[in-house]
Amino acid sequence: MDIDMSTQPPQVLEGSSKEDATVVEADNTDGSDQTTQLQDISQPEQQYLENGQDSSQDWQSQSFQVFEHSFESSSEEHHGIVKSFSTNSTFNCTVGESRTWMGIKDDHLRMSNGRENNFFKALKWSPDGSYTQLNAGVLIREGEVIYDMCWYPGMTSLDPSTCCVLSSSRDHPVHLWDAFTGELRCSYTIVDHCEVNVAPNALCFNLDGTKIYCGSNNMIQIFDTARPGRDSLKRPTVPTRKSKKGQKGVISCLAFNPDQSDLYAAGSYLKTIGLYDARAEELLLLLRDKSHRPHHRQRGKKGNVTAAAGPDNETQQDQPASPPMGGLTQVQFTPDGLYLYSASRQDPFIRCWDIRNTAHVLHRLERPGEQTNQRIGFDISSDGRWLTTGDMNGDISIFDLTNPSDAECERLTARIHGHDGQ
Repeated sequence: MDIDMSTQPPQVLEGSSKEDATVVEADNTDGSDQTTQLQDISQPEQQYLENGQDSSQDWQSQSFQVFEHSFESSSEEHHGIVKSFSTNSTFNCTVGESRTWMGIKDDHLRMSNGRENNFFKALKWSPDGSYTQLNAGVLIREGEVIYDMCWYPGMTSLDPSTCCVLSSSRDHPVHLWDAFTGELRCSYTIVDHCEVNVAPNALCFNLDGTKIYCGSNNMIQIFDTARPGRDSLKRPTVPTRKSKKGQKGVISCLAFNPDQSDLYAAGSYLKTIGLYDARAEELLLLLRDKSHRPHHRQRGKKGNVTAAAGPDNETQQDQPASPPMGGLTQVQFTPDGLYLYSASRQDPFIRCWDIRNTAHVLHRLERPGEQTNQRIGFDISSDGRWLTTGDMNGDISIFDLTNPSDAECERLTARIHGHDGQ
């Protein structure tokens, strides 16, 4: 399940008092399909969807839902959350049927997953929240499994040249696509020492869209957006493969701080978050959540600080420890740039990090349901007060982020069942 809140929310219901509380939700699976779609849902929004496949419970369906939540007035039955749109069974198909529809010539009946249902894997609002002149149902065809995708941050439908999306797929270069026509604009190629294409696991533009950041194993590679091809700046996250310094592992998610400080966060599958300075391209701080250990700070030989989140004082050490943090799947800064939220796989918690002062975990937001390796997304409202997320039960949860330093505050505001099999 993936969640996204538009920066300029849609007006799907009349008379709502808080329009920036729009919630979008879709199935999140680990599928192997290679299509992405741009959908006009007959409302002033544009959504970017990535297909995947799964053979999971009956309650899941090949559809995405659009919800709106009025935080100031809520009903007991739906907690103020109202479904405003659903694709229902419009896109229902199997993996084999999807490949046939794309023109891939193979015997899908003999494929191991050919008869499995094809599910949406992720969706993202366009930065301007508007479809205007965008064609409905634009299909972008990648050659392999899609790892990540992101919008150009300056996208506006009033300027077609800015309407583009970036995607990464297995064993292929990074592609920049035209969101109006679905045509390929250019490619950014990453190769290893054997001249084999390497696809990054994470993609991210910087705030002004002039640079593209690509995360892979022990590496962050930076492209100039205006210079497609192979020319890039390589920034290893560790000095050497055997070194114990730096941030090791596959860089699985990236996010820039919106406060224009050139600070960005990189999450790793080896359960660490690195905070980097984009100007000097150096590691400033390495975050680990080790709540079962006392808090400590260590300064390395080169001045890098490693912070382990733990109790603030000795009297708190006897409190029950939370489960250890898993491999990172998403990082996102609050709009004011003071806090960082992170989600991990095989981990029921979303963590709030104080990145300006203590580098501690201030509080945790629990998502019920089975633990999974899937990316279960979350998003933060434009005013920084609300966080919305999905879970493995098919539910939508909304949390109040007021006063982040208060760990005892009850933050769950609403929770409803988003997928009912309809």
